[in-house]
Amino acid sequence: MSLGADEIEGILSRHERMPTGASFPDGTVFGSWRVTAFLGKGGNGEVYRVVHVLLGTPAALKVLVRDEPRARERFMREARLLSELRSASFPQFFEYGEANGCFYFVMELLEPGDLPSEDREVARFLRQVCEAVAELHARGIVHRDIKPSNILWRTAVGRD
Repeated sequence: MSLGADEIEGILSRHERMPTGASFPDGTVFGSWRVTAFLGKGGNGEVYRVVHVLLGTPAALKVLVRDEPRARERFMREARLLSELRSASFPQFFEYGEANGCFYFVMELLEPGDLPSEDREVARFLRQVCEAVAELHARGIVHRDIKPSNILWRTAVGRD
């Protein structure tokens, strides 16, 4: 049996669709930061590439888009933890605030890079990931979403 476009649209209209796009267009300002690109969406938030409006410094902005008490609490806990970490294993924290009806924080922008290809490099990379997770565990934090797309690293000279 084959369904026509009208029948498919009728079925889809009766179900809530999963959001795929950004909640904020390019140019939206959060504190001192202007959105330049949408990078991705998770369960509670969205991540954008931003630039400082005066300095032009690039960064990553995470915005809480799910307005629920538990989501706000987790978001605040994440921002507080990131602001306290002084390890090169984590992005540098820049700012926390509320704008456009949402809580947000700004952190160092880490660009995706190529995975190491040689055995020694792979072993070194995996060890660094494990050390970062161990650092979280030592603080009583369990990262509940470890996956390749959530592991970023500095590809250029930076805080090593």
